[in-house]
Amino acid sequence: MKKINILSSLLFLVWLTSCTDPLETDRLPDPMGKTVEVPLHIGFAASDNNYTLSDGKSTPAETRSLGLFPDNLYNLEIRQYNRVGTCIGGTKFTDAQAAGGTLSVPLAADDDCQLLIVARGSTGAVPELGSSRTLAAVQSDIKANSDALAVADPSLDMNAMPYFLYLPHVKVMKDESSGNGTIRSAENGTDDVRLLLKRLAARVSLNWSLSDEMKVAGYELKEVKLCQVPSTYYLLPTREETEWGTTYPSTVSEFVDVYRLTDAELTAAGGSKTVWIPANVRGVSSASSAPIHRTAENAPVAASYAELVVDNAVKKERLYYRAYLGSEDPMDFNLCENTNYNWTVTISSANYTTDPRIQLLDQTPVQSDNLVPTANCLMLPPGGNLCFNPYQHTSGTSGWNDYLINTPSAGPAAKTAIASVKVLWQTKDAGTSGNLVLGYVIDDSHHENLVHITDADNINQARVHVKAPVTEGGNAVIAAYAADGTTILWSWHIWVTDYAPARISSYDDYRAAQQRTKNGTVHKYRSVLWQKGKPYANMVMMDREIGSRTGGYAGITIGENYTLRNAINTQGLLYQWGRKDPFFGSADGSANEIDVIFDGSGIVKSVTKIAQKNATLVDNNYLQYAVQHPLSFLTTPGASQGSDWWDLTTGNEATEAGGAYRWNAGGAAAPGVKTIYDPCPDGWKVPMRGNALPAGNDYFTGSIFDGLQHITGTSTDNVRGDIFLGDSKSYFIYCMYNFRGQFYWKNEYDAALAGNWDRLSNPQGGKIFFLEDGITPDEPQKWTIHNTFWFPASAERSPLTGLLATPALGHNWLADGDAPGSLFAVKPKRMQVGYYGRAYGWSVRCIQE
Repeated sequence: MKKINILSSLLFLVWLTSCTDPLETDRLPDPMGKTVEVPLHIGFAASDNNYTLSDGKSTPAETRSLGLFPDNLYNLEIRQYNRVGTCIGGTKFTDAQAAGGTLSVPLAADDDCQLLIVARGSTGAVPELGSSRTLAAVQSDIKANSDALAVADPSLDMNAMPYFLYLPHVKVMKDESSGNGTIRSAENGTDDVRLLLKRLAARVSLNWSLSDEMKVAGYELKEVKLCQVPSTYYLLPTREETEWGTTYPSTVSEFVDVYRLTDAELTAAGGSKTVWIPANVRGVSSASSAPIHRTAENAPVAASYAELVVDNAVKKERLYYRAYLGSEDPMDFNLCENTNYNWTVTISSANYTTDPRIQLLDQTPVQSDNLVPTANCLMLPPGGNLCFNPYQHTSGTSGWNDYLINTPSAGPAAKTAIASVKVLWQTKDAGTSGNLVLGYVIDDSHHENLVHITDADNINQARVHVKAPVTEGGNAVIAAYAADGTTILWSWHIWVTDYAPARISSYDDYRAAQQRTKNGTVHKYRSVLWQKGKPYANMVMMDREIGSRTGGYAGITIGENYTLRNAINTQGLLYQWGRKDPFFGSADGSANEIDVIFDGSGIVKSVTKIAQKNATLVDNNYLQYAVQHPLSFLTTPGASQGSDWWDLTTGNEATEAGGAYRWNAGGAAAPGVKTIYDPCPDGWKVPMRGNALPAGNDYFTGSIFDGLQHITGTSTDNVRGDIFLGDSKSYFIYCMYNFRGQFYWKNEYDAALAGNWDRLSNPQGGKIFFLEDGITPDEPQKWTIHNTFWFPASAERSPLTGLLATPALGHNWLADGDAPGSLFAVKPKRMQVGYYGRAYGWSVRCIQE
């Protein structure tokens, strides 16, 4: 595969000589007479032009600029900010201004301030900045209308294109001789006389062809796609310090496929397509020392790429050709604003054994001899495979799944035979970027290369086979279907992870189990319930929630190069109480609803499907509906909304008699008995509270979590009800970003960051708990994954809408069913053990069975 990248460094200025006396509005009040009128000269910086790589040499591809320019500065806005980001000067212009003219702008005298200049475009594609918005708010809130920029270049009216310039260090001073203000660089003292605005968008042209030799050999181009591109044009995207340098936007942003051309669209494209895209600056990878090394293994996280799919019907081959975009330097994976990129991909080889940029899709039905016990969650290491009997369940009657199997004394029989098994949904291994955790299926009707059933009509010998490619891990759900191909009979969560928690056989085995655990640890908490002779004496807890990529306090396990992506990796999937199937959570830790799951072809699945039950269910059979619709987040209509995801008034499988809907079949006493609806892997279950519901409101005392409030091991702290206060308690940590994207931790007791006492002001943080005497917030160097556990605070799914919402607390479900679903919850200065409506979507952390 030959990849040609074209990028130039040519820069010029479109400079008009007219002088204007513009209409200026939205001036800030003169701060104590320090405002000065500063004449500014603003023009357009030319986009970097194209160069073609030919036989290893760079030659000019075109003699003219491909970058057209607006004929004026439209909706021009100039804002000045002090070092903390408060707007202190500037103005906006209601009329179009000629580029290069003299514009008089009121700015505050300041030795080191920040200047942001935006020509928002003739259609106002970028919202108005305003004088009341802080620079941090501009960074988080101001984004261009992607639809206005979606028209393929060069047919887009360039007058609509936004241009901008951000100067982080500017000195504004008054020239005593002229009486006018001047601006200089606060870093080197030079005059900033020419302000050249950059185009917000990058321009990517992709050209492709299949060689005659490949066509003669029976190969056919089936699909062309531009992948892993930021979905949003942020004016000032969040920057991250990574191993590849300073990158933007954040890797927790939403990344999408800009186009996927097949059939008629592919033919109509004629071998070329050009689009505007947001900048995607991913840095430099030293591992990619030559073009052939620009592979998924060597590319930075979230780097954009083109992928071409080629089939050979005779050989039954499907090849994926991936070209990571960037400059002609093979180590450079940056797609910068105000730059034109012209890539030509010529497919002339099918030699996937020698060219790592070509991947062969194995269409052979997956076959595994790694038989594992059947549970609703199956832990599968990246690059691994397993098989299981779909009719069995370790928590069912005599090992059979009671929902799928009739179990009379004469012998079991299937209620409905399984006809096929498919990938229902899967994540990528880096949020909305990265690789599919199970990979690509052959087509919508053939998933056998990823998940395959054998001997489906023999309930004793039936096996579902699953494999995962080598990725960074993630989650998927596979489903068994009836003969009609649409009715789901059961589904299983595949947790693709290298975490291998060790269980214990005795109380004294705890420390050894921590060392035996791979890529993490296991825990005992401080409650007396974990001591010898108590219900949890011979049990341990996982160090993470189901579906998490990592466990433990991320600062311990990852180190100083901590990013928001690391925080999100500690967050798990979400469950409605009593349901076995997970719901996908937040891609960025917030309540922003971002598409984060994909089907077997890598196409985005619906973020949520809400079932208003009375309108959609047949015979009010909520349990059956929940099993058959793993992606439906069930809500209760009317005043009871949020209390339960089933209707307690119907009487048809709607009561809790017989354990229907329960995660625990062992009554109220700990440790309880796991049911076939429990979402945990084999050998693990949802933990119980460990104490009976007491009189009054003190659910915490005597529970599995009692003792976590005492970080020094003393018993003098006064705990009453579900609230505790005081600086000597557990430690709540916020993850914060400053404007330039630098990361730092702050604790709850920093008054400047405390926020609202009674709510989580930052659900991207969490709480660290100390499990041993002598471990305190003041000595983080003593923290390890073994003597602390990390409780991430993540967004929840609302029972009112099914959508993500910012929580009032961080939550984990417990298995107790003697009241509305039991839970453990944290706030910055509060912990709670209690119960709440079972229709919420919250996380689960498993205890040893």
